[in-house]
Amino acid sequence: MVLRRPHELLFPLGGVGMLHYRAYLLDENRHVISAANLYCADEQAAKERAQQLVDANDVELWQLDRRIAVFKSHPRPSSDY
Repeated sequence: MVLRRPHELLFPLGGVGMLHYRAYLLDENRHVISAANLYCADEQAAKERAQQLVDANDVELWQLDRRIAVFKSHPRPSSDY
């Protein structure tokens, strides 16, 4: 059994002092379809990382029970075939 120090459980990549955020990808009905754990130095860095996740789905950035930002998806042009 491997014993881990408390900060290794919170910051598995060694980011001592990093803050934990979650980015949620939402479907068209605003239901969560996936989530990503983000470990960032500050809120601005978390916003930048969450915005990189936006594609066809909106992304909400949260820290604990506080919603920080919503990033809207880029509408795709419809194709007429």
